[in-house]
Amino acid sequence: MPALMSIVPMDYQVIFPAFTLLARITATVFLLMAPITRHADVADLLQT
Repeated sequence: MPALMSIVPMDYQVIFPAFTLLARITATVFLLMAPITRHADVADLLQT
């Protein structure tokens, strides 16, 4: 059990920063892609 308790904090120290980094990357991608998709939707509406 002491071995398991020593492994779990290490996993959290690795997973939590990786998860926050992934969340920041996805948020940045969505913010960058939102205007592009919005313009694409407007262009599609104008074409039809």
